[in-house]
Amino acid sequence: MTETPANDPAPASRSTSSSASADQGSGADHGSSFPVARLSSSPWQFLLGAKGMWLVTGICAVAAIVLVARARRAVGPEIVITFEQGHGLAPGDPLRLRGIDVGEVTSVTMSESLDGVEVGASLTPEAAALASEGTLFWIERPQVKLGAVRGLDTLVGPKYIGVQPGAGGGAARAVRFAGVESPRQFSDGETVGITIRFHQGHGVEVGAPVRFRGLQIGEVVSVELSGSLGHVLVHAELNRNAEQIARSGAQFWIERAQVSMARVRGLDTLIGGAYLAALPGESDGESLHEFDGLDAAPAEMDKAGGIEVVLESPARYGLKTGSPVLHRGVEIGNIVRVGLASDGAAVESRAFIQPAYRDLIRSNTQFWSNSGVGLEFGLLSGVQLAAESLETITSGGVAMATPDQPGKPVATGHRFALAKEADEKWLQWRPQIGIGGALLDDGAQPPAGLRATLRWQQRRFGFQKSRQAQCWAQAIDDLVICPWEGELPKGPLTVESDGKSFEIQSDAIAQIAPGLISLRGVATAAEQRWPAARLRRPTAPEDAVLFGGPDSLPVSAGRFRTDAERGDWRIDLAVELSEDWSGAALVAQGDGALLGCLVWNDGQPEIALMPKR
Repeated sequence: MTETPANDPAPASRSTSSSASADQGSGADHGSSFPVARLSSSPWQFLLGAKGMWLVTGICAVAAIVLVARARRAVGPEIVITFEQGHGLAPGDPLRLRGIDVGEVTSVTMSESLDGVEVGASLTPEAAALASEGTLFWIERPQVKLGAVRGLDTLVGPKYIGVQPGAGGGAARAVRFAGVESPRQFSDGETVGITIRFHQGHGVEVGAPVRFRGLQIGEVVSVELSGSLGHVLVHAELNRNAEQIARSGAQFWIERAQVSMARVRGLDTLIGGAYLAALPGESDGESLHEFDGLDAAPAEMDKAGGIEVVLESPARYGLKTGSPVLHRGVEIGNIVRVGLASDGAAVESRAFIQPAYRDLIRSNTQFWSNSGVGLEFGLLSGVQLAAESLETITSGGVAMATPDQPGKPVATGHRFALAKEADEKWLQWRPQIGIGGALLDDGAQPPAGLRATLRWQQRRFGFQKSRQAQCWAQAIDDLVICPWEGELPKGPLTVESDGKSFEIQSDAIAQIAPGLISLRGVATAAEQRWPAARLRRPTAPEDAVLFGGPDSLPVSAGRFRTDAERGDWRIDLAVELSEDWSGAALVAQGDGALLGCLVWNDGQPEIALMPKR
């Protein structure tokens, strides 16, 4: 046995060599290997251990809490909306404003009383302002009617809740809302609420428009029965610009389709549905919020200055409300009521005569029925049919005549006998009675007026364009006054009237007031002229009468409003006028003086006052 000395380095060398040989024999690269000693001392061993797993779990929990907190901060106010019907709404359906999602339905449940559906919803933070009083919510769904088609996008997509903002940022915050059936045309801040009581609803529905002269001025927001079940209460909102309509004397009725042999009315409601029609109250009347509706449209008449007489007859003779009163085939009034006398021994028909024709009614005037059809047979003439019109055939009518020597004028309530047919001599009467003079307190004759057509050339963008306008013109001494809007013509102006044509040069045209010009060189008859002495410029609105040729219209002082800028008078909406009245003369009811002429300014009728003398 050979002993190795203690200081012999050979074993270490051999050990090292053996390790190196082992490494080489295994084919391992010493430079790329990871020593086990280093792995055992790295943090990975700690993380892979039990304590390390707890740390990782804690980090994940903190991250989850942060994400949840951020998600909750991204949700806006929670609100509850109550609807009568759910219409298939489900959680997850959106809330939309102008096509943009502003929230989401979170729950749909029945109300505790089982009379409605409560919809929970969350708004986005950007739409938090919608959670305030006045905001409207409705369920958008497919609705196909003859008058409207809505919500077709929900046929292929989900139903959603439509949103209409309230009055604005000043509204109080709210979390509970009562849903509506459909969006409103006007927001709450722009409306005036009214209630109209009707005997019958005639199919009027929520959302039906309220119209005046064919324009929508409001809408129906709810329809319900009264507590006694005796009436239908229609709640409507009017545009604040039409607030003056809801005053004492205003009339409302449900316009619906009515077809008879005498009259066809409301055919547009066959497509668009029934709607509320309105006539304004007195311009200076008290503002009201409750009205009694009419069962039918009111008779077309203006009671100011008119006269109402009673016609007694042994039978009805086919008369009904609305039947015309005719003079020489021209309608001068209508029947406003037909009924039995208080003792039942006769039929009493109340006839209203329009203001311009009241002078025709005298104490010796004769009235007769012209209802039905008269047939006459003759060997030479054959068969002759006698009837005033289809209206008198189907709904009856009354004709009248006054003797050549008229009696005294009568007052409202005067009674006349209504004959079944006319006496032959009545048809021969030809009295000459001035029409319209009764509208003027002093009995002065109204102006004749000239119906004129104006033609001229207007240069625009270097091109000549022919223009023309029709109007009423007033002859005053040797001048003719007519309405004019815009710049005066640079060249001659052609005036056609009474079958004659006059060419007026530009130096014979003068602007005498805003909206009025004078023309020199138009020949007129003496009876067509107004004396200059009967011109007057008023200092304040007063009762007057508009004369447009044979037509006349009394207008009370309360229907005028002074235009601060032009100094002229604006005419109330309740006075129904068309552009055919352009140039009509406004005559003072008190002294018969010519105050001004009707002109159109930006589509609105005004009275251009006569210049100061």
